[in-house]
Order: sequence, then C-alpha cells, then structure tokens
Amino acid sequence: MTSLLRGQVEFVTASVLITNGLIALVLPLVLPFLLTSGPEQSGTRVWFSTLTVIVIPLTLAQAIRYWLPRVARQIKRLKPLTFYLWLAGLYFASAKAGHFIRLNDHSLVMLSMIALVALVLCALNFGVGRWLGQPSLVQETGQALGQKNTMLAIWVCLTFLSPTSALGPMFYIVFQNIYNAYLLARSPHR
Repeated sequence: MTSLLRGQVEFVTASVLITNGLIALVLPLVLPFLLTSGPEQSGTRVWFSTLTVIVIPLTLAQAIRYWLPRVARQIKRLKPLTFYLWLAGLYFASAKAGHFIRLNDHSLVMLSMIALVALVLCALNFGVGRWLGQPSLVQETGQALGQKNTMLAIWVCLTFLSPTSALGPMFYIVFQNIYNAYLLARSPHR
C-alpha cells in the first residue's frame, strides 16, 4: 500500500519485520495461556506452528537475498503480481468469513459489536500512527501502525482459538481496506 501511495516502503517494511519478529517471539509464550488445553500441553505446538509460519519464511527470504542475489532479483521482478496475490488472499479470507457467518447462528448484535470494536481499533491505529509520524513520514507511520498483518491474526484465531474470534480481524481487514481505498482515490499519484 505504501508503494502505491509513493511512500517510503523501507520504513513500513522495517516496521512489519520488527512487529512480526516480536509476534513470533511472544506468541508462543502468551497464547498457550489463552487455550483451554493448558500451557504445558500446547506450548510446543504453538511454538512449532509459529516457527513454521513466521520465522522459517522470513529466514528463507533473507537467506535467498543474501546468498542468492540473482534469484532474489528474479523474484523481485514479480513484484507487480504481489498486489493481485494480496487481493486474492483478501477475497478468499472474506469469502470464508462470509460462509462462516452464514452457516452459524451469530446474532446481529454480536456481529455488530465485533465490527464496531474492529472499526474503533482500525481508526485508532491509523490515527495514532499518523499523529506519531514526523511531517515527512505521516503516511508511512499511519500505515505502519494501521496496516496490520491481519492474515496472521486470522491464522492464529483459526489455528488456536475459534472461527468466531477470527471475525474481529476479518472486520479489521474490511475497514483498513476501505480506508486504504479512500487514500488511493484521493492520491494525486494514481
């Protein structure tokens, strides 16, 4: 998104790498205490799953970049496709959430409350990010704080918690993409 808005991609990328790295370290320690099976039984499973989903891909990407720069350059040429892959991921995640909502008896009040909390969190994250940013990095700090790796949150909810808990991140995706569409529409760089 930052690239489409002609912002400093490196700033937001560093933020994503740092936050996802911290999540990879903290998630296996915290999540077992939220699970009903108890921390001693599921701690290893959480750690291994987090390792395979976050740490291994990040490590492989850095290894390819460092030891196989020619391969990294070839992969970088595919950059225009990443937007469409991202859209496909959003489409499938949204479709799955819609299917889950239709199949289960969730009250409109509960769905509205989940959506409201996601909307408030989204607005706060983007707003506080923009407020914290230096004048030259307002867009980037807004994106760094507001553009969450919600697919990771959905994976955590679906893998370790419950499908209903994944609705929060799904609503967040909807609101962050509405906001990002607004930013793109008003961007003079279109």
